[in-house]
Amino acid sequence: MFPGGDPTPDAGGHRGGLRGDGGHQRVPRVRGPDVRALRDEQSLGQQLVDSGADVGRIGLEGPVNPSGPGAGNSHGPPAPAVAARLAVAVAGGRIVAPYPVRVQESTAGHERPERGFELICEIEPPTRPDLTHARHQIGVLSPVTDAFLIPDNHIGRATVSSIAVAHEVATMGGRSIACVNSRDRNLLGFRRDLLTAAAYGVEEFLFVHGDKPTAGNRTSDLTVRAMMDEARAASADPVFADTPAFRVGAAAGLRPLPTWKRAADFLFVQVSYSVDALLRWRDAHPVELPVYAGVMVLASAGMARRLAATIPDIDIPDDLVQAVERDRAAGVEAACDQVLRLRDSGAFAGVHLVPVSRYRQVATRLEDLL
Repeated sequence: MFPGGDPTPDAGGHRGGLRGDGGHQRVPRVRGPDVRALRDEQSLGQQLVDSGADVGRIGLEGPVNPSGPGAGNSHGPPAPAVAARLAVAVAGGRIVAPYPVRVQESTAGHERPERGFELICEIEPPTRPDLTHARHQIGVLSPVTDAFLIPDNHIGRATVSSIAVAHEVATMGGRSIACVNSRDRNLLGFRRDLLTAAAYGVEEFLFVHGDKPTAGNRTSDLTVRAMMDEARAASADPVFADTPAFRVGAAAGLRPLPTWKRAADFLFVQVSYSVDALLRWRDAHPVELPVYAGVMVLASAGMARRLAATIPDIDIPDDLVQAVERDRAAGVEAACDQVLRLRDSGAFAGVHLVPVSRYRQVATRLEDLL
């Protein structure tokens, strides 16, 4: 959801999302009972340290062939503490780490993994100096997620830097998109963020305007369009000569699309509870770039009232609100069904899914469906 252009509220190592030859890696989608341990309330890292699990590197087809491609990049099992942070799923008592995928050229001019319909899950960033809960969300959702969107001071409250959390996702072997708002930055601050992102290997951004802040005022130095221009210009700056070009996205409401947003590398459409409304918008805006539809779990009737008060143009069906009042699982089921319908429509490159506090239930359900 994008009130004011923002995603809806509620993931040490060196370039963890890259292989030794510079190609991209992707978290494997592991199905079935092998990932049930991730549903536990205990943090994933602690599970592995406590259990003394054997560290292995396997793909979906089994252990990596030591004599096959990429064998020369292996440096043996990492230390237990590092292994716990790299882990994204557990299968057969071993850690399942990322595996290489085929790559293709992106519109940003650097290599990207070749993907089909993508599920991009938004996580709740920390509001305290502790990444435990963020890591747990990443670990639980990784088996069904292609990438994670990290909000930036969403709903106007301070959170840990989206760039720092995006780097944490990469350390755990995943792909991330860091949300960056124009509300909290002047030009110098934004250039600092680009340098920080390049140093951390964070290459993908979603630029947004930002909600009304709960403390202080907006800056007036930057707009989303100016941030896009600045990020594009960085590729010609000698300072960034040895780093990949940034890939930048913009948010779109269910209204006419400004021409300048068509220059983005991808678009995130605001959350809607109507597949038909999303499809009508997509038909009216044929663009040659990936477009991701917004889907959010409705966790309660109270949440429905708050959304309706915050976003005047959002339409939440009464029957869904009543179903959630009767059964809290109904919101998860409806969101997962919407994901499947959008996938089957063929109209979108993927879905931006906001699981809110129901991320465990969402992961379990989608594991069965996808």
